[in-house]
Amino acid sequence: TIERRIKSTTNYLNLLVSLLQTNSAKFPPETEWLESFSDQIALPNHLSAVPKYNDTRWYMVRIFLAILSDINRCLIQINAEDRKNPIATDQRSNPKAPRGLLSLRDYSNIQCLVELIVFWGILPCLEPGVGQCEYDIRPIPKSVKIHRSTLNWGVLFARNKKMTVTEASFQIWEVLKEFEAFLFLEQFSPMFLVRYLPDFFSCLLQLTSGYKSDFRNLAEEKIDYYLKTINPSFCIDSFRKLLSRGKSAPDWLKINASKCNTVMVQSEGGVSATIEVFLGFERSENTKIQIMIASLLSKVPNASPHHEYIKAIGHQVMDLIKAKEGLNSHIHRKIGCMVLFKLFRDYRTSCTEQMILPTLDPVKCIFEENCTSKTVSENIVDEFIEILQTLVIENTPTLQFLNFLVEEKYFECVLSLLLLAKRVKSRTVQSLENILVAVLKSMNRKENVIFQCLLYKFQKNLSSFIGDTGGLVLRKFKPSNDNDGKFISVDDLKIKSLENKLTKEIKESENLAELIMFLVSKVDDDETLGLLFEKLLDCYFLIQKGEKNEQINEKNILLTLATIVERFGVNLFAHGVKILKNLRNILELEISLKNDIGHRCEKIQGATGENDIIGIILGLLSVIVEMGSLRREEGEENELKSILSPLEKISQSSYDFDPDITETATLLRASILSRECREDCRANLEELDQENKLIHALLEAEKDLKSNLVPLRARGVVSLTKMLRNQFPHLGAAKVASFSVVDKFFDIYVSMTKDLDSYVYLAAIQGLSVLTDVFPAYCMPKLVSIFASRSDDCDLSQRIKVGEAILFSVRRSGEAIPKYSKYFVHAFVEGAKERNEFNVDDFNRMLFRESCISNLAEIAAHLKWSFKPYAYDVINLALGIIKLEDKKKDEESVGLRRAATYLLYRTIEGIGPSILEIIPTMMSNIYQLLKILSRDEADDVVKFHAVKAIQEIDEIVTEQLSGN
Repeated sequence: TIERRIKSTTNYLNLLVSLLQTNSAKFPPETEWLESFSDQIALPNHLSAVPKYNDTRWYMVRIFLAILSDINRCLIQINAEDRKNPIATDQRSNPKAPRGLLSLRDYSNIQCLVELIVFWGILPCLEPGVGQCEYDIRPIPKSVKIHRSTLNWGVLFARNKKMTVTEASFQIWEVLKEFEAFLFLEQFSPMFLVRYLPDFFSCLLQLTSGYKSDFRNLAEEKIDYYLKTINPSFCIDSFRKLLSRGKSAPDWLKINASKCNTVMVQSEGGVSATIEVFLGFERSENTKIQIMIASLLSKVPNASPHHEYIKAIGHQVMDLIKAKEGLNSHIHRKIGCMVLFKLFRDYRTSCTEQMILPTLDPVKCIFEENCTSKTVSENIVDEFIEILQTLVIENTPTLQFLNFLVEEKYFECVLSLLLLAKRVKSRTVQSLENILVAVLKSMNRKENVIFQCLLYKFQKNLSSFIGDTGGLVLRKFKPSNDNDGKFISVDDLKIKSLENKLTKEIKESENLAELIMFLVSKVDDDETLGLLFEKLLDCYFLIQKGEKNEQINEKNILLTLATIVERFGVNLFAHGVKILKNLRNILELEISLKNDIGHRCEKIQGATGENDIIGIILGLLSVIVEMGSLRREEGEENELKSILSPLEKISQSSYDFDPDITETATLLRASILSRECREDCRANLEELDQENKLIHALLEAEKDLKSNLVPLRARGVVSLTKMLRNQFPHLGAAKVASFSVVDKFFDIYVSMTKDLDSYVYLAAIQGLSVLTDVFPAYCMPKLVSIFASRSDDCDLSQRIKVGEAILFSVRRSGEAIPKYSKYFVHAFVEGAKERNEFNVDDFNRMLFRESCISNLAEIAAHLKWSFKPYAYDVINLALGIIKLEDKKKDEESVGLRRAATYLLYRTIEGIGPSILEIIPTMMSNIYQLLKILSRDEADDVVKFHAVKAIQEIDEIVTEQLSGN
């Protein structure tokens, strides 16, 4: 039977391999025994006879091929019979082994046989440089117990004999026939295909391009067939190994292997396969490898037109960008974005047509007037948002690509979606806002992009709805004949009840103005704000003069101008002279157009209340006069003086302005005329040295710090901190002649931590932290001294705030933290031990002790190995609190035990495996206590931290035992 035949063949193979292994181990590295050994081989009767050859190597290979051929034929016949007559058996009640099942020993010996065929039958017939590597360094599988000298004998023997091209071609083809059947059998393919596929392709390429033999056409057909049927990752990996030989590989191999590789990359799934092949088992964020893969994929082959290449891989790259699931989906998205940006840079037109338009245009087109689409589903909108999030938020797009998004109105499309999403309160609002902010922050001329938003034209025939999952659905309505060609939607019906108070257009313009304010606030750049304000003023002049511009939306401009003035006030004046001049021009223009101003102001009444543009501008000028008198430049000073003339006209009753506006103009004019403008009041800060700048900043902030108003006190603290941050690169102990100035800053911040308002004392905490960053060696001991102080002048509340300042500085100390840890670690430990004998209220004492423990937890994670000098003190503190406070059930004991358990967990998590070397003698006690807490503790928070700490210990010990 067929089963007996394959059993007989495998038994013979086992005997043959056993003899080879025995002799190989007995006579290494001698190989003379192989010629006598070949004379003694006799094939069984059921195998095809092999004629004797003068070439001992080829004779042995033919014997091996006969054995492999018989095994292949038997398994092929068994597979065919099983497919033709499947036997249905219940494997649970009557388990039965499949026919032709091979043992592990059989598989190992078959691999030995294949390795001998490769070393003796394939490698000797290939040109130098063809194959995965040189024969003498080719890795040998562990299951092959044959000495390397025996394997290398075939190559050396063939080189001494010097085969002709015809002989080599014939032998390669004979080997390929059985090698091909073996590789693609379902019994062998899972184990051997990946290892021997490069050898298979190297033989085919040798026949087609190297020798150009009679088998060339047949070999080309096989290459074309298997490139279409084999997993792309296997093929790409095989050709990559063949190309890894570098300069030693012949040119024809590089050219043809590269062509095959290009075909596989362009095939379906080829891009993903390429990424998997090059990433291998690399799961970390190796940016260098990712950039290399992206550069490889974005490089268009010389033999392929770029538009065809982009067409082939374009949809695959976009699928990578859309990837959500999978172990490496975030890496695939990142590489996909890199490829898109590189292709867009080099081939903008083709990339746009083949990749961007098919993906993003389904949403964009509905906003176009000639759009035929009626509805955009929730899934399409979600995909549009997710792709843009991946491109502009998760990755770093090129400026060229961002300009494209703005120029082709994709930015405007996102803006429109956001307005519609806010109208129906969709879940997509946050995502759309993030996209707009990300694009805007990366642009060079942000004011131009924001101003472009004001040219937005509202779609009257477009409505939005909430989708099934809270997303956004867009629907376009057709014109109705019953309404004289006007569009009718659900939103139009809602607006009718509000027609007398506010029209729909005004409401939409207000929403747009609010959105513009949001974008401006996120940019947080006074330069951009000032330039945008200039553009708005220029448009305002055009509107007031009656000059028509179809691109300018008058309502949007007027409402945005009024809103931006109200919202940002004096911060608009990044370019003081020019904007003051514009304000003066507005006043003069409004005076000259007084008879016409009534109906124009009505357009912005809904946004500005009872104030019009003149009232807002007068308010701005009042703030400028009051806040900027000591730091005015000469050009600004002259502009303020020139404003006196229009102010005088407004204050005259003959012009019939509103009484409030007239009064404001009168007071403003008096303020400008009566203020002090001496040159000695406007110190030139550029000429002051670093220490004098600090003194000047103190004098500037002194009035604010003494104010009864919270905003002014906070401003005084923030201004000092901002000054320190701006001067950070120029400051330091070496550049300050005396620390008296530093002491003044320090005393101000410490005193302001006593302020009752949170905004003030939080600003003071930040100030202390920044000051410590600039002068760490001087300020850190002073901070710790105040924190450790138990005098009546420093209560627990203030000590908590000082502890927060210390912690902020610790976070920014980086690798320098061990240098300063000696100051604060023991102070926090002692603070956590403070008891009630110091006559403070229980609640503040509890907060103080818990804050000390919390600070220790974060410090331990930052110190890492440097935690060793303090480890026993900190760990004993935590263990003592957990054990001693166990019997008490009051609020303080519960809070302290929670904090102590959290300290253990954060210490173990932060330090990691080094904890076993830092406190080896305490780990057993810690683990036992944590196990008890996780099992018997009544408090859920303590139990939660204990369980997390145990998980960290288990993970550390598992890694140590496994050697990872």
